[in-house]
Amino acid sequence: MANRKRKAEKKADFQKQKLKVGKTKALPENHTDTAFKSRAITLLTQSVTVDKTNLATNNRNLTLEDLVSQAKHHNAGVRKEALFGLIDLLDRYPKLLFDQTASIVETVSRGIVDEDSAVRKACLKLCKEKICTLTQAILSPFLDLLVTVTCSAMTHIYEDVKEDSVSFLAFWLKLESKLVERHRSKVVATCNFIND
Repeated sequence: MANRKRKAEKKADFQKQKLKVGKTKALPENHTDTAFKSRAITLLTQSVTVDKTNLATNNRNLTLEDLVSQAKHHNAGVRKEALFGLIDLLDRYPKLLFDQTASIVETVSRGIVDEDSAVRKACLKLCKEKICTLTQAILSPFLDLLVTVTCSAMTHIYEDVKEDSVSFLAFWLKLESKLVERHRSKVVATCNFIND
């Protein structure tokens, strides 16, 4: 008797239930309801909705904050365009370079070690056109970071990053050789590490 009952239970597990006309199929026991209702979805800061009439913007209506954020984007094309956008913005508002040096230098430091060649070239162009206009007093506190990042690029895993790092090092030397002289031991140690 118990055997017949057990066999009937096993058979019932694999039986397809016949649906009756007009009735909906029963939901499985492990069903999770994923539907949700929302009256509205609100995005707090959309750059399209922000009034930028009194802000410094480039030809694409992007502010410094927008461009710095795009310079961290996962897409290399967006990062490159952000650096060119920075050049355009600083052409229009040269005072921004002196007021926002820290965020611009941080963006440059990311560009030095970027894996994409076009981004590094755009970064070098930004340095040659805009960073070179900074005075020694303004640039001095940031040169530690820039030389350290350049030395890091010199020991990068990708060969093209290493090659481009030499262009950046040559630029720093040409720009302020006395400032870079303070970091001579770091640069020499990096060069020795590369040669070994």
